[in-house]
Order: sequence, then structure tokens, then C-alpha cells
Amino acid sequence: MKKIVLALTTTLLLPNMSYAAACADGAHAAGCTIGTTGIDYTLTGDIAPASGVIGIQFTTGADANTLNLTGDITTAGDYAYGLYLLRSDSNTTSLTGNITTTGDDAYGLWLYDSDSNTTTLTGDISTTGDFAYGLWLYKSDSNTTTLTGGISITGDDAVGLRLDDSDSNTVNLTGSLSATGASSYAIYADSASDNNTIVFNQGSQIIGGLDNDGTNNTLTFNLGRAASYNFTTSGAVNWVLNDTTKTVIAGSAKSRGVADIDDAGNRLYQRLSQINSSLSNQQRQTRQGQARGDYWIDSYYTDSERDTVLQEVNQHTRGITVGFNASGDRNLAMDVIINYENSDAGYGLSEQTVDSNSLMVGLSFPELMTAMDGSLAVKFLAGMSDNDRDLTVLNNTVSTGQETITDSYDSTYVTAGASWMQS
Repeated sequence: MKKIVLALTTTLLLPNMSYAAACADGAHAAGCTIGTTGIDYTLTGDIAPASGVIGIQFTTGADANTLNLTGDITTAGDYAYGLYLLRSDSNTTSLTGNITTTGDDAYGLWLYDSDSNTTTLTGDISTTGDFAYGLWLYKSDSNTTTLTGGISITGDDAVGLRLDDSDSNTVNLTGSLSATGASSYAIYADSASDNNTIVFNQGSQIIGGLDNDGTNNTLTFNLGRAASYNFTTSGAVNWVLNDTTKTVIAGSAKSRGVADIDDAGNRLYQRLSQINSSLSNQQRQTRQGQARGDYWIDSYYTDSERDTVLQEVNQHTRGITVGFNASGDRNLAMDVIINYENSDAGYGLSEQTVDSNSLMVGLSFPELMTAMDGSLAVKFLAGMSDNDRDLTVLNNTVSTGQETITDSYDSTYVTAGASWMQS
């Protein structure tokens, strides 16, 4: 059925195309056409042609051109495409702006029998209408398309990204990919489309089906160690699955974010570092002969951040440590230690968050013994924490594209140590 629809659509489209005037540097509000070879174009300003007219079109034989456009493309009417390459090869196109089309059989970006083109779009593609496609590659091979922005498609039989009789293309997506409507797909690859690669970069979200009938077509997830997803796929042939930072489980596509697990050692260090700092300060004061009161209090706040791409961590900590002088009549300095701390950690683009409340108690001997102009301090502490974790799971079968999983767990802490301080 899909092949029949495609044949009918192709037959109807080509005779009804409307051509705009030739492109030249500058503004082209009514749209324009490129039919040259090896020319550089710089276009500025929004493009909004009359109903049924294509925004920008590369005609047959328009090869090896460079196009830079800053502005939005907006088209209306059936068969009105935003950017259309017809039998045009080796062109480099860069658009900074949005593509919006309205009408049946209207496509945001369409490559027809065009090979080895490089297209970069910084902006959103939005199409509305039956049989409307955001990005359609038809009989087009070895193209590289990079989209930084969302693709939103609404209409019956609409497709966000469609591959028909196309091989060895690479599509890089950063942003949401959404297709809603009866018999719609976020991605569809037909049985004659092979060896294509679709990369979902950090910040991507998918709403709609992921259907594959071709051979060796790959979904690559470059979402980071914090990202979790549970994508449902369909089609006669399984997608080849790849995750750049962690394991992906086949049988659809599933992966659990591991950033909080990888960060366990750092969180343990953060939990104990402020207590250790307070106890070291008490050892120093005792060694210097300062008078010991009935109690001492240290409060603290920390804000730490790691901004490495795909491995981001943000952590905030608030706490208080209180020491009660329990020496009594003994010459041995001894404190009862009580520490309470609240912390929150976020991983990636907030795909994982962990909120913790913990309490630790124990004994500290800030000057257990002295020798050789130095002092030895000893500590024994134990405690536990209550942790609440929110995990954002990307899911292409729900209307929002994601769901939040919440769980709680307890952690136990035990620490014992000694430090030597010498002038």
C-alpha cells in the first residue's frame, strides 16, 4: 500500500510544480529557483511565496552550488515545498531559520533523485497536511542532512523523516521529531532504502512510529550517559542499533541512563568531604591549644558543576555539622558528632535527578595522642540517607515523547579514619 501511494504521489507532484524567479544574492520574499552550477548564493530575509509556490528550488542539473540563507521559509497550498532539490548533486546548503509548510503533499525539505548534497538547517521544520513530510529523501543517495531543531508533522499518512529508494544517507537530528495523525510515522524507510544512518543527538525526542523495511539501516543514539529511552520500532527488518556512550538493548531500542551510577564515587566523596574538613579544623584548634567549648557548629553550602558534553553533572549540597564536647573530666578530647545534609544532583539535561536527605553520627578524638611535635586524631562515623530519584525515559509511543519514572532507595555510610598533624 505504501508503494502505491508513493507512485500516485510522484505522478501528481511533478506536473503541478510552480517555479519562482531565479535566485540572486539578497532578499527573495516570493521564493526563487537555482538552475546554475558552481555558484555561491547568500540570501537574507524571510521567504513566503504565493500559495502553491515552492520556497527555494534547485532544478535539474543545478550542481555544486553553495547556498546560505538567513530567514524563515513559509509556504502554503498543496504541493508547496519549503526547500526542494530536483536531480541536483553536490550542493551545500545552510539555512538559519524555520521551514513551515501547510497543505496536502507539502514537504519541508525534499531531495528528489539528488546525490551527495550537504544540507544544514538550524531551525524547526513544521508541516501540516495529509501526506505531508518533514524531510523526504527519494531516490537520493549519499546525502548528509543535519537538523538542529524540531520536526513537527501533523496529518494523515504524514511522516517526519521518509526514505524511499535511498541508500547511504546520514541524517543528524537534534531536537524533537514528532508525527501525529492516522497512519503517520516519525521515521519510515522503505524496502529499497539500505545502509542509511539516522543519528539522534543530545536533546532529541521522538513521537511516532519508527518503521524500517530496508537492510542495514541504523539508529544511532548520541544522547549521553544520563539518557534513558524505551523506543518501540516496527517494520519487516530490525533497525541496526548503536549507542555511543552505553549499552542499547535490541528488541525495539532500550537503554538505561548510567550517569548517576558512574558518579557514585564522586557523590560519596562529596558526602564526607565537608565533615572531614570540619574535623580537621577541630584537630588544628586543639593542637594549637585553643579552649574547647561545650559545642561547635559548622554549616556549609556547595555548588559543583561539570559541563563536559554528554556527561554533565550539577550538584548542590546544604548541611550542618555539630560537635558536642564529651570529654568530661578526662584529659582526652572527645566530641560526639552529628551531621545532617540535603543534596540534589542532576545529570545530563536533567534526565536524571537524585535528591538525598542523610544523617550521620559518631565520635571524634581530635587529639588522641601527641608525639614528635605532632598530634593524631581519630574518627568513627555511621549513618544513612533516603534518596528519591526521578528518571526521564524517552518513549515514542506517548504523546509527550517522554515519561518520568520515580523510585526511592536507602544508602548506608560508615567511615573510620585517622589523621596526623605536625607543625
